[in-house]
Amino acid sequence: MKFIDIHGLAGGLSLGATQAGWTMTHRAGLDFGSPALEANRDHFPYDFTTAYDNNNDETKWQLDGMKTDAVFGVPPCSGFSSLSSKNFRGMDSPANECMWSLIRGAAMVSPDVVVFESVTQAFTQGRPLMQALRAELERLTGDEFGLYHIKHNALNVGGSAIRNRYFFVASRVPFGVELEDVKRVPTIVETIGDLSNLPLQWEEQSYLSGPSWFAEAFRNPAGVVDGHMTRDSMHARRMQDVMSIVEWPPGTDEAAVIHEMWRANDFSLPESFEGIRPRVEKKLLIAEETGMPLELGFNGTYRWRPTHPAYVTTGDAANKLVHPTENRFFTARELARIIGFPDTWRIEPYKKDSHMFSFWGKCVSVPCGKWIGKWTKASIEGNPGSYSGELIGEREWLIDDSRGHKKALGDLLEQTTGRRDGRTVKS
Repeated sequence: MKFIDIHGLAGGLSLGATQAGWTMTHRAGLDFGSPALEANRDHFPYDFTTAYDNNNDETKWQLDGMKTDAVFGVPPCSGFSSLSSKNFRGMDSPANECMWSLIRGAAMVSPDVVVFESVTQAFTQGRPLMQALRAELERLTGDEFGLYHIKHNALNVGGSAIRNRYFFVASRVPFGVELEDVKRVPTIVETIGDLSNLPLQWEEQSYLSGPSWFAEAFRNPAGVVDGHMTRDSMHARRMQDVMSIVEWPPGTDEAAVIHEMWRANDFSLPESFEGIRPRVEKKLLIAEETGMPLELGFNGTYRWRPTHPAYVTTGDAANKLVHPTENRFFTARELARIIGFPDTWRIEPYKKDSHMFSFWGKCVSVPCGKWIGKWTKASIEGNPGSYSGELIGEREWLIDDSRGHKKALGDLLEQTTGRRDGRTVKS
């Protein structure tokens, strides 16, 4: 069964679908993430062709004469993302033109199913747009498509992160899934802990530690891994200076730690703060005088708790997330592991790509891609899952598979923190 990738970004959805038994024949749309796919063609069983155009002109994607069973894509979600400015968000956001071009491109290749992933707000705040996209697909093809809205979570389907997302599914055939009942979920340490003691380097190196029950499935059978390097930035250097002076408690953002560091450092900031010193010192003095928490209004750097699962990795995760047990930011390899890429997925060949560190925050979690690929394939083959969701409109259903991990998550947090909501019980 064959699919075409349109706006597939860094390849998580395409790799997941391939793991579910699909064959990618063509990749089109935005060229973001293309170096990662080119360096890892051996992960795909067919020598796929490519045609990119960043102006959303589907006529330049070389789709004429092609026929496929499905189209999978990941159009940019910034039109609905809470990280975007309020003035940019909404159904009329220019970023959503990628959704429209995906639909136009899909109509050219007559798929049975069209799938794309976005943030959940694309459904909760943009349902009329999703309906309009389905209507456009029907207008261009002359066929009827059922519209399935799927709310899902990576932790539900074998992923490592609490990552709520939305799948748009337009299907000519009856579509259904089986809801997942998760028995066990990993902490962030169980996801990446076997990488923690490795030297920081782009080149391949041998593992030094054995894997956890969760990490074992992602390890390279050859015993080597590449791409274990952090991002270098001015902000990262500042945070390294902060961590060299005071301890950064898990579950704490940079404002509280910078305030503590300032006090411990004789009410002065390290040289690395020179470019922002006046602004930060002014805010520190206000916090001291008022007794209120320091509010910096920039970056939002945070240290994850080792007792919890991973959370969402954004496009700037390499510059915002502090490792739970080591005084550094996450490496490219660790971010790839969190999003579900196997350690055989090479990173070093495209280390100089200016967007490389954002790849891991702008693609589908690979296990989610595998899950939707599995049920898309089964539905086309006439064996859909038994659950098609709640009928919420004309040929329109809502499938909510975002909660199956809740009990397992509660069990984990009770075991690691003493409370099912994750807050540590004080002795």
